[in-house]
Amino acid sequence: MTKGALLKLTTAELLQKAAAADRIAKDRDRWKGRALTAEGQLGSLRNLLRPAA
Repeated sequence: MTKGALLKLTTAELLQKAAAADRIAKDRDRWKGRALTAEGQLGSLRNLLRPAA
């Protein structure tokens, strides 16, 4: 969205867009946490399955 388009929005519309952006950021953070946990668990599994030297 261009700056000019943003300037034409009402306060209510701006608040709706801000709330939507906040929901997206929270969802992204939740998924990032899940991904980091899964990566750690996969690393643990790899270490368990790695042949002993």
